[in-house]
Amino acid sequence: MRFLSVFDQNSPTPAIDPTRDRLDSATCTRLSAYLRAGVRLMGTTQKVPDVLTESSTPIVPISIHTDGEYVWSMAVAYYVETHRISTGEEFLVHCASNGWTVPSLSFAEVEEGLAFVNASRPTP
Repeated sequence: MRFLSVFDQNSPTPAIDPTRDRLDSATCTRLSAYLRAGVRLMGTTQKVPDVLTESSTPIVPISIHTDGEYVWSMAVAYYVETHRISTGEEFLVHCASNGWTVPSLSFAEVEEGLAFVNASRPTP
C-alpha cells in the first residue's frame, strides 16, 4: 500500500504549492467521485483548516479511505474538489486503470489497510 497526499513532501507543516498542477473539470469530477467511493478505514468528524486560505476555520475532513492499493485522507478529496489540486499523474493513471471505480475489498484487504495506517500514522 501507498499513502496518497496532496501536501508538499519537503514542508515541515502541511502545505501545498499554490502553483501546483490543476485538474480540468471532467478529471476533477471523476477523481472526486473515486476518492469519495474509497472504503473508509478510519472515520472522524474532526476537521482542519484549509492551508490554501487565510482562514483558521476547520473545514477540511481527515477521515482515512482506501482502494486497496492507495490510502488517503479525505483532505485529498477536499483539495481536488475545492481547489482542483492534482494528485499527480501516477494516481490518475491508477484510477483510470480501475475504470474510475474503486474495487470491492475483502475483509483481509481492509485489515491490511488498517495495519498500514496504524504503522504509518500519516499527516492528513
